[in-house]
Amino acid sequence: MLKMTISILFVIHGFITMAQSSGLFTGSLGIANPGWIRWWPVNLGQSWLLAKLGLESRPILALTGVLWLAAGIGFLGTGLSLAGWIIPHGVWSGLAGGSALVSLVVLALFFHPLYVAAVILNVGIYLTVLRGMVAA
Repeated sequence: MLKMTISILFVIHGFITMAQSSGLFTGSLGIANPGWIRWWPVNLGQSWLLAKLGLESRPILALTGVLWLAAGIGFLGTGLSLAGWIIPHGVWSGLAGGSALVSLVVLALFFHPLYVAAVILNVGIYLTVLRGMVAA
């Protein structure tokens, strides 16, 4: 039962991560920050670093969108692998660790205070996988 719950949570995490890419393929300026966080320099969904460097062109945003998609598909695959559906069970840790790492890179580029939970979750996933690899 616990393994199935974790599998479902990975699938949900995958879909949420993939959803982050939606505005990047259109060159969107993100979602306006709520009033209590207007002090943040960029909107939710915008890259503070790319904006600062003047690199918010469509090709670069599309590339970061592909990275969000790759991480999300990896998390989705992790959930399926843990559940033993479609993807072999033995690859779940590689998918989880790689997806967490890619997601952390993109979260760093697009960091927003509302992403703190995602950062904590992905660091936890990565460290758990890393600990399992060292213990093996």
